[in-house]
Amino acid sequence: MGAALIALTALSPLLWAVAAVYHAALLWLLVREARRLPTGGEVTASRQLPEPLALGAEQTVLVGVSCPRAAGLRAEVADHAPLPLRASPDPVAGTFDADGFLIVEYGIRSPRRGLYEFPAIDLRIWREGGWWFRQLRLPVFGRAAVYPDVLAIRRWQLTLRRGVRVLPGGDYGFMWNPHGNNARDLAYFVDLLGFTPMQAIVGATRLGGEIMGMPESLGQVRKGFLADLLLVDGDPLSDVSIVLNPDRLVVIMKDGQIYNVEFATVPNVKDPLHGKK
Repeated sequence: MGAALIALTALSPLLWAVAAVYHAALLWLLVREARRLPTGGEVTASRQLPEPLALGAEQTVLVGVSCPRAAGLRAEVADHAPLPLRASPDPVAGTFDADGFLIVEYGIRSPRRGLYEFPAIDLRIWREGGWWFRQLRLPVFGRAAVYPDVLAIRRWQLTLRRGVRVLPGGDYGFMWNPHGNNARDLAYFVDLLGFTPMQAIVGATRLGGEIMGMPESLGQVRKGFLADLLLVDGDPLSDVSIVLNPDRLVVIMKDGQIYNVEFATVPNVKDPLHGKK
């Protein structure tokens, strides 16, 4: 209609005036409608990914958007999830609450393991009954890894939180898993299962005596107990992985016999066999 009015302005000054008023009114409406919608600087967004992402499982991603001036406005959220996890960023619609918060969710599925990146979130905002919208792209970066054993890891984390006693251990003595690597189980418990270093150490010592039915004689450094000892250079409660470094093992006592003693590197440590420091 506007183009037709402009084309007819040459024929009539009155039509020219009508066209001018029409376009001025249209511009005013656009400006007024746009001012009712928030800009990118007023909007913040966040993404909550499943922790951890599970291989082959259907999981839910939450996206939260906050903007006090958007209270009561309608919106569509389209997260740029990686293609292997989601075929397309189909928008999810919702309405901002009275405080200007909006939370939507969508499903993903991890078909293969790997590291996935979430670069941005697209947001379209409009007023109910309005005829204009604002399109925003919010740079909300996220990263998530998918590994085959994450479901098992999640179960062990839940087991620990419920107070079940969990002990490290595994099958060693094979070509692909030789003896001497057992201590890495402690690091796995801390890094993957959420144990504290002390919980991992207690699981490998005191709880071992309990599960063998000999809590009164195994698993603790106490008078009358049978115990093999490791004296390490460092604090395993700060970094349990130091027990994996042979250079940090100062004293090894097995069945009362001391092996691989390097007292010269640690001051004020007495050699129990020869009285040296």
